Amino acid sequence: MEKSANCLRQSIDGESTAVVMYTDFAGVAENEGYPNIANLFTCLAYAEKVHIKNHMSALQQPDYTATIEKYEVAGTIENIKSAIDGETYECKVMYPKFFKEIKKEQNTDYGKVAMLSMQWSSSVELNHAKILKQALKGIEKGNNFEYANIYICDVCGNIEIGQPTKACNVCGHDASFFTLVKKED
Repeated sequence: MEKSANCLRQSIDGESTAVVMYTDFAGVAENEGYPNIANLFTCLAYAEKVHIKNHMSALQQPDYTATIEKYEVAGTIENIKSAIDGETYECKVMYPKFFKEIKKEQNTDYGKVAMLSMQWSSSVELNHAKILKQALKGIEKGNNFEYANIYICDVCGNIEIGQPTKACNVCGHDASFFTLVKKED
């Protein structure tokens, strides 16, 4: 149980840092004239808060306070690249490492919940990186990442560009669990 709790605390710290960082990145994008990129970063921060909520629930330590790690803020293009690196690291390195660490605990109730929370987050981070790569391609071509609306699954933090018409492909919850995050027009 202690390995699972330690992994959850590290996850909460990382996700909490991402919330603060993405909020700062949104401000930079807005100031540089990229309102859609700013909204994307705001949506990513919202999704990371869902991860924090799930990890905190699994941790069962409501008094745990996250440690915000140091991060750099640059221009919008550099911030997108940094976000891609962070999301990719989480889904390809961090969470897989945690899965190995808590494997022996996954048969306990505590371990099962911890594993599920981290599996959802890992899958969602992969999707976040994919969307950020699309945004980077657009901005490098001089476009402001075009999309109609962004919806976020309130259960796992998955992001859908455009209104979801089926269950979440990460957690399996119905499309009614997605929240529309309105973009500024």
